[in-house]
Amino acid sequence: RAMAARYGSGQRELSVGSTVFPALPTADLRGLELEGNLEDVGYSVVPPAGLANVKDLWEDMARAVRTVEAAGLPPVWALMFDAPWLAVQRGWAIAQSVLGSDCILEPSLFIWSLRRNEDVRKRVKGQETEDAPRDAATWHGSEEREEKRCERIGQNFGLPHRDFSYTEAHFPDGRPRILNTWLPFTDATVDNGCLWMVPKEFDPMYASPEEYDHSRPATPGFEAGVTKVRFPMGTARPVPAEQGAAVIWHNVIHWGGCCGKRALTPRIALAATFRSTASKPTHLTEDGLLDALVEPLRPSSDKNTSCGLIALESRLRLIAKALLMYSDWYALTTESLPLASELTEGCERSS
Repeated sequence: RAMAARYGSGQRELSVGSTVFPALPTADLRGLELEGNLEDVGYSVVPPAGLANVKDLWEDMARAVRTVEAAGLPPVWALMFDAPWLAVQRGWAIAQSVLGSDCILEPSLFIWSLRRNEDVRKRVKGQETEDAPRDAATWHGSEEREEKRCERIGQNFGLPHRDFSYTEAHFPDGRPRILNTWLPFTDATVDNGCLWMVPKEFDPMYASPEEYDHSRPATPGFEAGVTKVRFPMGTARPVPAEQGAAVIWHNVIHWGGCCGKRALTPRIALAATFRSTASKPTHLTEDGLLDALVEPLRPSSDKNTSCGLIALESRLRLIAKALLMYSDWYALTTESLPLASELTEGCERSS
């Protein structure tokens, strides 16, 4: 709350633990016109139909991210505010239509917030821009940066990859075990860094987890700035999405685009993974000990019943989990986990 007051730029106060979310429209995908086909193409974009009454909350999601970044924290710390959890609930309702009403939200949430290319270059040169929050790349030494794939926590994942193998994402009969949801807090465009995906028809290794190229569609080359790609680049498609939409997939090759210097608003988005109740936890969460932390948010089939909120202590644990989970990509220090640093040891034991 103190952070919101200090960095909120005099706008409407961001809520912490007190929001009552309005009922969201049905997420039955059969009644919606989708861009792409989840089963044939491998991904879909669910439009933000019926979300006009919560547009202010979607704006609050982006403001929450900018607020924590202004305070020098990674974007995922925005989960301490209430608004981003509405996006998670939206993703959960969509997942229920794909995986069943009893599907489980994996405690592996993350938030990305991009920088304009011009802002990034000025940061590298030691210059400042008034509209760019402090860059988390300054939190750790240059030698440590070189060992990591990304310089800043919450920076775009620009390397083509799969989140899960075909086996982890599907049952033996081909039915989906999991659904990945990507929920933009801003419009996601080609200019500001939307996702790119490879349709299943152009991915001969999609259902071949035993093949090397399945789990490593792209790898960093030996030379700086070189990437070895194991699929035809011309088959990749940009996947723009409006604020409030949801991009969903099982295990297609994908990556995030970069934000150009002329983009009106750098892209901000949250990712959440859901799994069938008949499936064991994925490799990202393994033991499932943190699953119960997110249960209060589960969408209800009763339209007159609003979902609950995640307890503040639970939010801290989920943030710590997220930062530890992606520590192979980002350099972490205790400065990345202020206030929650005491919880990291417990999260490491339980995740």
